[in-house]
Amino acid sequence: MSQETKPPRRRSLRNIRFMKGSRLRLVFALMTAGMIFSCAMLVNVMHNLDRGLSRIPTADPSLKNFVEQTHDTLNGVLAMGLVLNLVSAALALLFGLLVSHLFYGPLVPLTRHLRELKEGRFAARVRLRPEDELRELMKEQNELAEVLESKFGSANR
Repeated sequence: MSQETKPPRRRSLRNIRFMKGSRLRLVFALMTAGMIFSCAMLVNVMHNLDRGLSRIPTADPSLKNFVEQTHDTLNGVLAMGLVLNLVSAALALLFGLLVSHLFYGPLVPLTRHLRELKEGRFAARVRLRPEDELRELMKEQNELAEVLESKFGSANR
């Protein structure tokens, strides 16, 4: 029996390791990138505010005091927004990695086990962490492997 050779898989965005099986990670990464971009915009606004307020002629001492108070208040608000945005970006990235790991983490050993079964290694078994949600699927997959091993034996190719 001759085996057909498979054509090499074309590299695409779906095959990138970061995204493999996890579009959720991509969503959180894009959210983080958006927050970082908005931080850059806030820094730009702060810079333009400094330039704009420094051009106001302040011969009158009361006007000068008003401009300085306005400048300090707006810079404080923008700086707080910048800090909150950076913290939100970091939390979104960490939360995204955690959630995607919880959802997609068990799929990696299950998929690897199916590949081993496809290659004829019926003695292979899959193990998941006790808290994984896909333990029922793991039990069914291991039972399938046992049935295949009893019928066909373990062929190590």
